[in-house]
This record gives sequence, structure tokens and C-alpha cells, in this order.
Amino acid sequence: AIDLDRIEHSGKLPQLALLTILLRLNKYGSLYVLLLAVVGQWGLTFYNFNFGLSTVAFIIAEASASLPISGIMGFGAYETSWGLVFSLSNVHVPYMSRVALVVHLITQIKAATVGILAIACFLYYEAKRTRSAAGS
Repeated sequence: AIDLDRIEHSGKLPQLALLTILLRLNKYGSLYVLLLAVVGQWGLTFYNFNFGLSTVAFIIAEASASLPISGIMGFGAYETSWGLVFSLSNVHVPYMSRVALVVHLITQIKAATVGILAIACFLYYEAKRTRSAAGS
């Protein structure tokens, strides 16, 4: 369990807050780049999509996907927010719902892969720690 009092008294809270902010900037920046990569096939560029508007839509999607009523893995919430980005940007893309679905699937696969790799790393280091403790 995380002991928030211990973290606060350790003086590491500002670094953790900064790390969280940097991770979020990276996450939403990479979603914006992914958006541009997908719509690039229609000749659309960053001039067509406002970064701030896109980021707000991504945050709304993330928040709504966290709700118990959003559906499995937030499908529908993400697609709606991407539709909002396209609509408010006055961009009409063929198969927009398919674009949103593909991008959402890519983000789900990436998240699952990172999660599996993290679990594998934790298991490896736990086994290594257990072996070294048993050998002592």
C-alpha cells in the first residue's frame, strides 16, 4: 500500500508531481501525434487540429472511460471525443468513426503491452531479490 504521509515527509512529493505532469504531457502529446499520423493520409496536418482542443477531448475521453458506465475499456467514450475533435476542428474525414476506433485500439494495445512488460519486470526483480535473500 502507498503511504502518502511517508511520501510527503520524504520531500519527494514535488518530484512525483512533476513526474506525473511530464508523463501526462507525454501521453497527450503522443495521442496528438498519433492523430496527425492517422489523418495524414488525407493531407491533414497540425494546422487542421488545435492541440489544446485535442488535448481537452483526450482528457475528457480518459475521464469518461474511467467511469463504470463507459463500457468495456471506454469504447464509445474515446470515439465520441475524437468525433468532437473532428467536428470542432471543422474537419470532415471519411470513415471518422473507423479512424477513432483504430486509434483507440492502438492505444489499448500499447497500454496492455506496457502493462505486461511492467509485470514481467516486477516478477523478474522479485525473483532475483528472493534468490539473493535465500542465498544470504
